[in-house]
Amino acid sequence: MEEARFWALVEELGWGRETTHYPRVRDALCRKLPILEVFAMCQRFEELRRQMHDAIEQWEEKSGQSLPISDDGLLDLSSHLVGLGQKAYERVMGDPVCRS
Repeated sequence: MEEARFWALVEELGWGRETTHYPRVRDALCRKLPILEVFAMCQRFEELRRQMHDAIEQWEEKSGQSLPISDDGLLDLSSHLVGLGQKAYERVMGDPVCRS
């Protein structure tokens, strides 16, 4: 899936603005897109989520600090950050503690 298409779909879904109810998001995607595009979007989402997860873990190792969340919580957090859209994703990837 093209990057611009992925982020446009994420923006359209409104995660964090319109809903954080993932079944609603899933259902909207399934109604809107052909199944192969849903799979492509899920695959790209998982790639970005994994990159975010790794970046947060690297920050924890470098800083000697750790977020007070479980592994499940880190999975949820990294998924949430991708769902918030490209600007939020890139901002956190650039500075995991978002000091700027």
